[in-house]
Amino acid sequence: MRRLNRGPEPSSLPLIRATQLTKLRALGRPPTSKEISGYAVVGKDIWRAQHNKCCYCEAKLHLAYHDVEHYRPKTTADRLPGCASTHGYWWLAFSWENLLFSCAGCNRSAKRIRFPLEIGTTGSIAEDMLHIGEKPLLINPYETNPVDHIIFKEEAYQGTSIKRWYARPRNSSLVGNYTIDVCSLNRGELLELRQDHWENCLLEPISDLASALMSSKSGPAEIIFAHACRLFSSAMIFSALSYDAFTESISNAELFRVLGRNWPQLRS
Repeated sequence: MRRLNRGPEPSSLPLIRATQLTKLRALGRPPTSKEISGYAVVGKDIWRAQHNKCCYCEAKLHLAYHDVEHYRPKTTADRLPGCASTHGYWWLAFSWENLLFSCAGCNRSAKRIRFPLEIGTTGSIAEDMLHIGEKPLLINPYETNPVDHIIFKEEAYQGTSIKRWYARPRNSSLVGNYTIDVCSLNRGELLELRQDHWENCLLEPISDLASALMSSKSGPAEIIFAHACRLFSSAMIFSALSYDAFTESISNAELFRVLGRNWPQLRS
């Protein structure tokens, strides 16, 4: 999971928002899920903005089989542990700032209606666009840098000698902990995909870079460093994992001694 750049609102969305919200307000009651439609018209725009990846797990997605997801759920929201109210955010169903693109595993199987708030905070009431009083415990990667809250660590798998890369809260981040849980970022399929990425894309260049630095071979080290930075690009799969694997394996001190530079900061 990493920081994303949404870009400008597509021109197709404002008219749909105005038309649909007029219909929903006329109901005189909170709408059902089936009554909220039209927002998926921007699916391709969000998919492209996210480099064809899930906003939560960073796996590559096929456009046709995944979800335009609402950060704040549109009809029902589970806000525990913050508060017990369960009304949804139907008035944000067509808001560009509330839409993301997600895989079915992170959204339909894991997150669903969950939108945890800090204990003692309250959910926004209808038509409130400021969200005063809300303190979400779920990362919105368009607003918050997930790298500040989540780190990937190689650990033993279920008490065996097998190793897998797990998402863990960085510096005991409460937001990181809830995001990992809500999106099930350590489910089996993701552990397998991360392991494949580690074995086929990361293990060899990390080993080669460590050897080049130990031997003070700046030429080869420079080439591998540039390759590593490309793996950190927001367009690459599991870029946050790549970043943590390199930076945890090779310190800034080792890098600076030979190349005179540090690892870049992972931003959008």
